[in-house]
Amino acid sequence: MERLGERCAVLSDLDEVPWRLARVIEMRNIPRVLAVVPTFSAIGIYFESGFTLDVLKEWEQFGIAAQDNISQQTFVIPVCYEMELDLDRVSERLNISREKVLEFHLGKEVTCYSVGFCPGFAYCGPLAPEISQVSRLPSPRPKIEAGSVGIYGENSAVYPIVRPGGWNIIGQTPLILVDVEDNFFPIRPGAKIRYERIDEAEFRKLKGNRLVEID
Repeated sequence: MERLGERCAVLSDLDEVPWRLARVIEMRNIPRVLAVVPTFSAIGIYFESGFTLDVLKEWEQFGIAAQDNISQQTFVIPVCYEMELDLDRVSERLNISREKVLEFHLGKEVTCYSVGFCPGFAYCGPLAPEISQVSRLPSPRPKIEAGSVGIYGENSAVYPIVRPGGWNIIGQTPLILVDVEDNFFPIRPGAKIRYERIDEAEFRKLKGNRLVEID
């Protein structure tokens, strides 16, 4: 455990998947804990003044027990792969066809490990090994449109709002994944994500709909 400023501590070298352990800590409703933020390999815990770090040293209370019902969300994100910017680059780097890139992207369910960079930006993975070796762009683009589906390394993500970005854009979803003013942030760490291929006609039909969790 490492102190990070006056109101945050970082837990690393974990025996559990960070998002799962973060969910357990949230379920404990520990007094004065404000937020629990998982990353790929650690957890940040933000707390109020007066909180004692000794509580976090009692690892037994954070063990994932059989009675801990840790549910996972499931989302299906429709993607129009005709609306891409970097499929040729990705195909060339991986030495496989464009269709193979899409086949591997569609064929692997991914998990949201962390949310960051901008509101609602969900880092999901791992991608299929066949498409997990693509580097970032040499220089980030100054503007990536909301809904752009990007890949980089083992990760896949959808830019939920307009932002600069250096990931490889291989498609676009018509759905709204974030509405800051309405406090709409549906994807949480631990969510399962599947991608579904759609054409441009279906893209136009779904444009503006919100992402909905499926049963």
